[in-house]
Amino acid sequence: MIIIIIIISTTTTTTTTTTTTTTTTTTTTTTTT
Repeated sequence: MIIIIIIISTTTTTTTTTTTTTTTTTTTTTTTT
């Protein structure tokens, strides 16, 4: 199982394989099993 969470903020762009908590404007979640 591969879980990719991409969080794009006005000040931060974060790509991680875990969860990231931040203030976001856009959240994209891709889950591949």
